[in-house]
Amino acid sequence: LGTFAFSDWSAATSLTLPNTITSLSDYCFTGWSLMNTLNLGTGVTTIGQYAFNGCSALTSITIPNSVTTIGQYGFYGCVAATFIQIGSAVTSIGGNAFYNATACNEMLCLPLTPPSIIVNTLTNLKPTCVIKVPAASLSAYQAAANWSAHASKMVGV
Repeated sequence: LGTFAFSDWSAATSLTLPNTITSLSDYCFTGWSLMNTLNLGTGVTTIGQYAFNGCSALTSITIPNSVTTIGQYGFYGCVAATFIQIGSAVTSIGGNAFYNATACNEMLCLPLTPPSIIVNTLTNLKPTCVIKVPAASLSAYQAAANWSAHASKMVGV
């Protein structure tokens, strides 16, 4: 889907993408402030910059296992999300991708190798948010650049 493809559809409350969509370009669903349900197709491999910026009513974010890259500000301002799941193929998460996830109680990270993040990828993550990672990878996440700042919140599953 192209840049700004469906931005600012502020009355939309849900989104389900077919499995044939492979790339979500920058700003494609930005400003869907009433969207509370998101179902990304299993064909999506790339989530662009600001793709879901301002989707402030979204209560749960599940990144499919097909996704490898989440762009900067990808889910910026998704302040109602209580659960975030990072799919197993994610290798890179951009800056401020989950900025202000202040309601997040649980983040489940499925990649065996910690995805690369920068210092502000998880800025303002709820302080009591539990970050669950594969048990065999717990020490790798706790030592990884920029994940280490959240080591005390991590548990192996």
